This record gives sequence, C-alpha cells and structure tokens, in this order.
Amino acid sequence: MEVFDVRGVPVARRHALIVARLEALGGDTLLIRTDHNPRPLRFELERRFAGRFVWDEREAGESVWEVRVVEARRDPDEIKTLLRRSAVFYRAPSTVLTALASRARSASIRRHRAIAHQDIRWPYLGMIAGGIVDAVLLTSSGKELAVQEYVAADIFGECELLDGGATLLRYEARSTDTSVVLFPTDAVGAAMEADVGVARAISRLAAQRARLYCKFVAIAMGSPTAVRVATVLLPYAGPMVGMSDALEPLPSMTQVELARLAGTAKEVVNRALSDLESLGALRRQFGHVVRLDRQRLSDILEHQPPK
Repeated sequence: MEVFDVRGVPVARRHALIVARLEALGGDTLLIRTDHNPRPLRFELERRFAGRFVWDEREAGESVWEVRVVEARRDPDEIKTLLRRSAVFYRAPSTVLTALASRARSASIRRHRAIAHQDIRWPYLGMIAGGIVDAVLLTSSGKELAVQEYVAADIFGECELLDGGATLLRYEARSTDTSVVLFPTDAVGAAMEADVGVARAISRLAAQRARLYCKFVAIAMGSPTAVRVATVLLPYAGPMVGMSDALEPLPSMTQVELARLAGTAKEVVNRALSDLESLGALRRQFGHVVRLDRQRLSDILEHQPPK
C-alpha cells in the first residue's frame, strides 16, 4: 500500500497530484492523509473516474483524515459491482456478495421522498446506487437537521442493523435521480457471520458516523449562524486558490435544503449567505450558491465571528 501524505502540499496542488498517483496506481491501494474533510476530492474522483475506485475514509484524529482508494473490481452482476465499490463490502468473498445480491431489492425514489422514516423498525441495510440521500434528524421541537449526505456506494442504516432498534434518522432522496438497493437485515447478518471483515467494516463505519453526528450537533447547537453555514458550504469548495465553481450538488440546492443542513430557518440562512457574500466567501446566482472561496470560508471558521 502506497501512503501519500498531502498535509504539507498547498491545497491548490493536491488534487492534481493525487489524480496523477491514482492514474499510475496499477491495482495497488493508495492511502491518502489530509488535514480536512476530503469530500471535494471524492466528488473530483467521481467526475473523473465514474465508479472506478472504492472510497474508504475515516477521521483519524483532530484535523487528520485518511482515505484508502483502491480500484474496484467489476462483475457481470450490477448489484455485485455496486457492492465491490462499497467501503464495507469490497474485500468480501465472492460467495458473500452473491448471497447478498440474490436478496437485494432495487428502488427509485422521487426527490424529497422518504426511504425510511425516523423511529421505525426498518428491516434493511440501504446502499446508494445513484443520486444523493440525506440523513435527517427530526428534533422534539420539530426542527429538521440534515446531519449527513450519502452518495453512490455509501450504505445507510448501519446502526439500526447492529442493534436491531428503530431508525435513528429519516433517510430521504435529495436528488431527482436517486436509486437505492435494499438488503434485508437477515441477509446482511449472515454476511457478517460469514466474513469477519464485513462485520468489522460495518462496526467501524457506525463508530465513525456517530463521531461525525456528535460534532455536527455540537456545531449546530453552539456556533453562530455564519459559522454553521460556512461549515456546510466548505466541503463543496474546490481546492483552487480564490473563487471557483462550487462542487455539485451545491449549485442546485435550495435555501431550504441549506437551512436543514445548518440546523436553522431559510430566512436565517439567507441573511448568513448575504453576510458571507459580502465577505467575499461566495457568490450567488438566482439565489443559489454557484462559487466559493475555500480560503475565505476557512478563515471564517478559524476566527469564529461573534454571535
């Protein structure tokens, strides 16, 4: 496994260097270490390589992220090909994947429609085949917080799978072309018993997400609105110096969707976007955020403007 630590590399140069390493990878695994959430890199690789690689990330410490990127194996069966792109299942034996694929159910979900509601018994582990799925927390006050977004080859519903309890969150389609594959929990349980690697991968993913959810809620409860909105926007900022095009799907996201991600109301988000625009951190077109300045957003987060 090749290790590539980009923390000492200027942000604007990182993506090009990583892409060059991946193009020369030759079937090996590349372990990338970076100092911020690597979601922009994931979007970049998906645009360039369209499902070629497995993306296996974890937050390894304060301002330390690690991503294992390995070439995904193809299979004549579409469900098995999707499973081989998953950070949870890509190393599982073919017999395990065949058994899972034989029990899978595919579904297309309209935008903003729920796949599973919060606090129900849901007998599936979900996987994104296409589009984006939001994990939404409905609070006792009626406020909705979109605590995480899942993209192609991500799984969801892992906590409910592990303890057999009700859903912690509501899972709903954000994009118009969302498609998912649902695996019955008994089939996934059999896969975990058959291969300890699958069990460990699902457990690690659940722990990682619990950590991220706690951080998200802490930010939503205790930070000024501008900081919360800047936190939401930063993963969609490209690595270039200065103002650059916002990464998808941000340019098509509504202020209502941004409000859910920031844990506030649409009107409050609109004011925060105006403030951030006046600081040169973003540009809008017809109410949508279309350009971002990564460094200015990072400066706002670092200096934590007063409430």
